[in-house]
Amino acid sequence: MTIDVTRNPVSVHPFISITFAGGKGQAAVTDLDVTVYLETGEIKKAQLENKVGSEVRIDGSLGSDRVVVVATYTDGTQAKVYDALEEFGKR
Repeated sequence: MTIDVTRNPVSVHPFISITFAGGKGQAAVTDLDVTVYLETGEIKKAQLENKVGSEVRIDGSLGSDRVVVVATYTDGTQAKVYDALEEFGKR
């Protein structure tokens, strides 16, 4: 499964865009939970739809923010499908 993450490089609104790009096993996914751990210590959560192109935008910090996406499958199991530190100003 592929999750695309990009950051808006404009400091006035440093949002993080998380997009579901689909992939193997997509049909068995019931939920995609997004958690962003901001450098400020704040935690933000959102859900992605199990649909290619589904996107959420979360306000980020001007530093390094950790983005984690966990997929829940039809059998109840969960797997981390994305976990990376996203730095402001890098593309």
